[in-house]
Amino acid sequence: MRSIPQALMWEMFWCGRWHIIGFFVLGNLLPLFVYGALSPFEMDPHDSALLIMHLCFLPIILIQFAMGIVAAQGPLSRLYPTPISTTLLVAWHMFPGGFLLAIEIAVTSWTYNLLFHAGWPVWGPALFAAAAWVSAQLFVSVPQRTMSSFCLAGMPFVLMFGWLHSRYGTWFSAAKHYWSEVTPLEIATLASFVGLGYVATVAAVTRDRCGERMPSLGGWKWLVRTWDAMAADAGFALQPFRTPTHAQFWYEWRLKGVALPCAVVMAIIVTGGIWLLRIATGQAGSDLLIQLHVGLLTGGGGLSLMAGAIGLIVGIASQDNTARHHHQTMRDLGGSNTHEEMGHFLATRPLTNPDFATCILQMAAGSLLIAWGLWVTTFAGSLLLAALTNPLPVPLFPPWYGAWYLPLTLLGPWIAFTNIATISLSGRCAKILFFGVIAVISYGIGMILIKEFVSVDAQKQVFEISMFLGSITIVGATILAFRRAYRCNLLSRKAQCRAGFVWLGIIVLAIALRPADLPVVAYPMILAFSSLSIMPFATTPLAIAWNRHR
Repeated sequence: MRSIPQALMWEMFWCGRWHIIGFFVLGNLLPLFVYGALSPFEMDPHDSALLIMHLCFLPIILIQFAMGIVAAQGPLSRLYPTPISTTLLVAWHMFPGGFLLAIEIAVTSWTYNLLFHAGWPVWGPALFAAAAWVSAQLFVSVPQRTMSSFCLAGMPFVLMFGWLHSRYGTWFSAAKHYWSEVTPLEIATLASFVGLGYVATVAAVTRDRCGERMPSLGGWKWLVRTWDAMAADAGFALQPFRTPTHAQFWYEWRLKGVALPCAVVMAIIVTGGIWLLRIATGQAGSDLLIQLHVGLLTGGGGLSLMAGAIGLIVGIASQDNTARHHHQTMRDLGGSNTHEEMGHFLATRPLTNPDFATCILQMAAGSLLIAWGLWVTTFAGSLLLAALTNPLPVPLFPPWYGAWYLPLTLLGPWIAFTNIATISLSGRCAKILFFGVIAVISYGIGMILIKEFVSVDAQKQVFEISMFLGSITIVGATILAFRRAYRCNLLSRKAQCRAGFVWLGIIVLAIALRPADLPVVAYPMILAFSSLSIMPFATTPLAIAWNRHR
């Protein structure tokens, strides 16, 4: 007969093994694809671009694998009735996960160094992963619907990642070197993070275990009351919805539409705050202005990552299967046993599948336009600030960018948002992502094997052929999706013609703004990119119908 701590260990390492393996693969999907694509070329680990890639990929791998451990462990609240003290309960739920996360980061870094000669440090990020896991336990152990939860529990997590960035340079400067050596002071700092995180998590779980509410800061409630009062005074709250489609669009927008603009606003606030802090520390103003300008310009590409994450949330939130109580913690939400299928509330709405898809796509378009407008406004503000200096320190687009980049910052997030949301809306998200992950991993392994046995020219030819075949596959899948949607009466002939004109317009724009030295294989990729832009018009109603009428 196992004891309770042994049962917890057994459940995490065995019963939840598929969650751990799945999120491990998902976290390494993008880095493996990027390094596999770059493997035919000579890579210098000390190159600043590879250093930035390491700092971008490390949090992705860490957070994804941590999500797998959380899902494997399940909600902590289900163990509240067990005859075990809160200190032991938190310890056996916390420290094994930190140990497993540290081992995963160490093995991953060693593997990338072995396969790609990436030069990733091993021990520093591994020790940080264990400490960050302990600090993150506070964030997932507090009630999820109070502003105090995010402000009080999220602050240590943000500070820890700021401290990690300082190991590669300073707190408020660009990364300059790898974290190659771990000093005793750094080990003591991480140990203090672990101790404080454990004490704070025990206090939060003790409060939640006794059923006590965490005191709210009241700011969010004040904003909601003010908005409702303004809407009532303007008469908006008194107007009934004209059609079920308007009601559904209002529901989609209020639940999901503001997520991406809020994420962009938070990113702008953090970037501006770091810039002001660096000015306050006495760094050169012209250099900081150049870094701010280039950082904001590069941040336009980050909109696609944000949009993809929000698109996945849109699909998950549209299932609406579970009734969540007010005091549920974020750990409970992450580990809850939800179904992928659409719930009764949405499936029985008096709304056709094309109208349902229209609401989703209109919400996505409005959210993207607002988020993109916020980014463009901030970018234009940085240009105005640069124009006020004498001489002008930066051009409108640096040499490594072009005029093609600006429309790409709008079309890229649209593709990521709508296509990922469509996959999530299908109700078969896990299966589709599984086969997609297997395909990408197989491609990465194939590129690694090709690198070992053939010449550089042959590697480039294989890469070009694979890109050509992938592009043609995407174009063919788009044509089949539009044909299927038309036969199922989910898309009219007029809508198909509009999508075709949009497709041709994107192709013409891409060819007009293309770089001068564009290779031949890029033209099929332009066709595939344009097809991905219009594919949601056919696949979204198909996915909703597939999920709604099982």
